[in-house]
Amino acid sequence: MMTKDIVDAYVRLQDRCLKVTDLFSFERLEAALDELLQKPQRQGAARRLTASAWGNAGKHVRRRRKLAQQRLTCERESNLAAPWFAEGVIDGEQLCEANDQLGWFMSSQDVRFSDRQLLLDDASGHVNDAMARNNGCSLQQLRVRVSHARRRVRTAWQEVA
Repeated sequence: MMTKDIVDAYVRLQDRCLKVTDLFSFERLEAALDELLQKPQRQGAARRLTASAWGNAGKHVRRRRKLAQQRLTCERESNLAAPWFAEGVIDGEQLCEANDQLGWFMSSQDVRFSDRQLLLDDASGHVNDAMARNNGCSLQQLRVRVSHARRRVRTAWQEVA
């Protein structure tokens, strides 16, 4: 049994239905109506109940859209870790975390350009004698540079995370 206040608030939201022209408002309205139906015993001014449900619904829809966008971004950027994901070495949550770290690595001001290039070459398997010659150092020195770059990036990531 719904209280009269909830019924009045529900009717007010139903009246808004006729004015809705975009998808966000429609989803918000639907969520607000659901919120009122979930708590049918609430009491208070219908205007306040309507405003509260409308505001909470907006938060809910924005949060849901943000999560959906993150999920799409995660799926779109999963090419680097996809082989490990496909083989069952990592799960979906680890895949998203790896993609977050990769996104930070590629765009962070805390990572030197030279470190970024060196580590990308290392990840793709290009650290070899030819690369060492191109950098004017021995293979051992190149490996030391890679190790130092990894340490700097790991430290920067720990400060951010």
